[in-house]
Amino acid sequence: SGDFLYSLLNEQLANITNYTVGMDLSILREKFREHILKMESKYIRFFVGRNHFVLYHLQVVVLQDGERRLNEECVDGILGLRQDLNAAGELSLLKKIFHVQRAFFFHRFEDISFDVNNITDVISEEVHQLRPVYLMGIFFEGLVSFQCARLTNDEARAKWVEKGESALAKMLCWTEHCRWNFESKMLLLKAERMRVSGEFARAEDLYTRSIRSARDHEFVHEEAIASE
Repeated sequence: SGDFLYSLLNEQLANITNYTVGMDLSILREKFREHILKMESKYIRFFVGRNHFVLYHLQVVVLQDGERRLNEECVDGILGLRQDLNAAGELSLLKKIFHVQRAFFFHRFEDISFDVNNITDVISEEVHQLRPVYLMGIFFEGLVSFQCARLTNDEARAKWVEKGESALAKMLCWTEHCRWNFESKMLLLKAERMRVSGEFARAEDLYTRSIRSARDHEFVHEEAIASE
């Protein structure tokens, strides 16, 4: 019925939002798992948004257990995971965002190239609506770009800095419209930019301000990132 469908979509959106704002991964993992299994038990195998939910669930599992879980056929009792992911060509942008996010958290920058860390370009070229997860992707694109710039000494360094500055410019713009959501992200990207430039005193001040902003605005995961 329509009521059931709308309740399903609302539950999906609520959990996706919880992921974006940094809910505890253990809680999220169980919420995603329960939702998928509940729908499958009602014979709604290909329910609306299932592939999105599978990707979110797998990302949470990998962030907790490590990247070895990416290649498993069954994760937390959810079967056919690899087939779903391989068939989800329309979800390539979400897969790209999660790849970049994992690269940052696991410090796997050797897997990152300009063709991988091009989230902003894909959003623009394919004219995607700026959903929260895409905004998060741009934030991590900036973080990873500045990390790669620090690890590079050749002509690629300037290109990485340019890509990081592009993400920073967007966060600056969005902070003007919604300080609560974007200030801590903007300050952290600024700090990373100063660190790349060797301006360590300014970077330290910006890290401190980013931590304070994330705490004030209740983004616990961003507070943790800035504290590193």
